[in-house]
Amino acid sequence: FEEIRAQRQLELDLPGGHAFVSALRRAGAVGDAVLPIDRRMTRTARAALVERMGAARVVDAEGRHTVGHGRPVEPGDGLVIATSGSTGEPKGAMLTHCNLIASATAMTQVLPFGETDRLLSVLPLSHLYEQVLGFIGPLIVGASVVYPVSRQPAVLIRTFRDYKVSV
Repeated sequence: FEEIRAQRQLELDLPGGHAFVSALRRAGAVGDAVLPIDRRMTRTARAALVERMGAARVVDAEGRHTVGHGRPVEPGDGLVIATSGSTGEPKGAMLTHCNLIASATAMTQVLPFGETDRLLSVLPLSHLYEQVLGFIGPLIVGASVVYPVSRQPAVLIRTFRDYKVSV
């Protein structure tokens, strides 16, 4: 993301897994805050959300796309979570890296898991709960995260078995 101006908002329209983690790390390295897009939304709804949230770029399976100048973010801002609030129109709730680390650390004390554990990620990474407990928490303690290719029961059962999921 060398050509992305530092400290802008970036939308990630990627499924959980290696590409998502790599894009998130690169965005953080240049000071961009990330809004994970809920991939269950229609293409039209995703485009409307990106426009409303003021993205500089969207990273998706086809690559990076410039969509605007991007809403500036403050140093330390890390994650934007889209919430409908009371009006039904999406709003962005900004969380700092410190917010996220503190929340994930607290959650790993309530629901202890460690470096030998493998967690199954079943919620979209656009959800704060999944970001904190299913992504950042495991990174803090050195656990692994498994992203299933589908949420169909047969696929989840096979994923539990094949990847020896423990949490």
